[in-house]
Amino acid sequence: MIEIVNRVYTFLTHIEDLTALNGSARWNRPEHDPRLLETARRRATAHRDSPIDDS
Repeated sequence: MIEIVNRVYTFLTHIEDLTALNGSARWNRPEHDPRLLETARRRATAHRDSPIDDS
């Protein structure tokens, strides 16, 4: 499990370097999906605003 998490973390933190576009480099840069982005922002806000339980 640790190996998988390390690989995903590495990929996500270096995604620009690891994703070679080659022929598709001429495509328009991807855009965030507005509805999915709003859900992510709402959840991030809820997570930040939730009290931390140290028990």
